[in-house]
Amino acid sequence: MEHALHKHTVKSYEEELVRLSRAITEMGGAAESQLEWSLRALTTRDLELAKRTVENDARIDAFEESIYDDAVRLLALRQPMGVDLREIVSVFRISCNLERIGDLSKSVARRVEVLNALPPLPQVHALYRMGREVIRQLKDVLDAYIDRNADRAVAVWRKDEFVDGMYNSLFRESLTYMMEDARTISSCTHLLFVAKHVERMGDHCTNIAETIHYLVHGELIADERPKGDETETMIQGSAEPKSLGNSRFDRKESYERKNEGKNSCGGGRPSGFNDAPVQSGAGRIFREHRGRRRGSAQSHRRRRARRGRARLDVADGFRPRSMPTSSA
Repeated sequence: MEHALHKHTVKSYEEELVRLSRAITEMGGAAESQLEWSLRALTTRDLELAKRTVENDARIDAFEESIYDDAVRLLALRQPMGVDLREIVSVFRISCNLERIGDLSKSVARRVEVLNALPPLPQVHALYRMGREVIRQLKDVLDAYIDRNADRAVAVWRKDEFVDGMYNSLFRESLTYMMEDARTISSCTHLLFVAKHVERMGDHCTNIAETIHYLVHGELIADERPKGDETETMIQGSAEPKSLGNSRFDRKESYERKNEGKNSCGGGRPSGFNDAPVQSGAGRIFREHRGRRRGSAQSHRRRRARRGRARLDVADGFRPRSMPTSSA
């Protein structure tokens, strides 16, 4: 690494910069191992490895604190300029991104215990391949930092769209599973959270690549960052979940759609149905409940009116057939 740094007249100053760069490299290796362990624990359902991964996050946090203190001290004592100033600024930014990768890896490991209690899903293998691609990007971007190779960093920067495409595919597949079988909703939801964490780690690798380009050339990448995440605007057709089609709310909605446009005289909807547009969710439940209350109140008033008329007839000497005769 020493050959990649600018030579200085003050040897101690140069040694401090070299020590700072080595700390970034070690922190990057720890973040890479953290990500590898979390993915392995998820794939093999290894709870002990997941717990060790969570505990190891404190080591990455300690790296960041130490690098931050050393960088601030260099700024205060050496007052760097030019490439030396960019070196220290880059250390701040890279250490922050590596710390976030460690945190996201810890979040992945924490979901292993929950997913172990649920039936396994085949999407786990696709998620592992996606994670391996992010690990390769992290390794390449750290090598680019060691060699101060901006072209290699830009190559990693352009690969982010490939990770986004893998995430889109996994999102669609999981959404299809949840629509076809409601029993997979819980496990697929946790798996989608994990996939989003892995996709965000790829974004942090892209951030590091941009920082390396700034470190070498003194300017950010002029092109717009390639982005392929389409899940925010994705619509999965108009199919309804098959396993939820037999619920009473779905049957009610299907009946209303089938008899839409018919009146009660034509053999369509019963007169007690509300003619308002079909609603779903809480609105539909509220309308059904209100209809039941309204129908029960009308029935109560009719029964009360019949009892009143019966009492008047008895007073006039007429005894309805349904009333028993009193014994003399």
